[in-house]
Amino acid sequence: MPDPAPAGLGPPEHDPIADEQDLLTVAEAAARLHDELGESRARLAAAQADEAPAGRIEALRGRIEALEAGLQRYEQLRRDRLRQH
Repeated sequence: MPDPAPAGLGPPEHDPIADEQDLLTVAEAAARLHDELGESRARLAAAQADEAPAGRIEALRGRIEALEAGLQRYEQLRRDRLRQH
């Protein structure tokens, strides 16, 4: 399961406007990253349990790191926007 967002902001939520308007908003992108992070962590756990090749496990870890970095950038943007208002 994905980690909760820092500073009590909560996990990103899917943007209903994105679906209605066929857009990829920042909020929708963050929600998709959050979902993919959870799925990637589950794939890593399964790969480790199945004793997958080291290359596969390292690739999954790299993917998780990239997803986490993307979510951290989103959370910083979100905090900055909250401070401006």
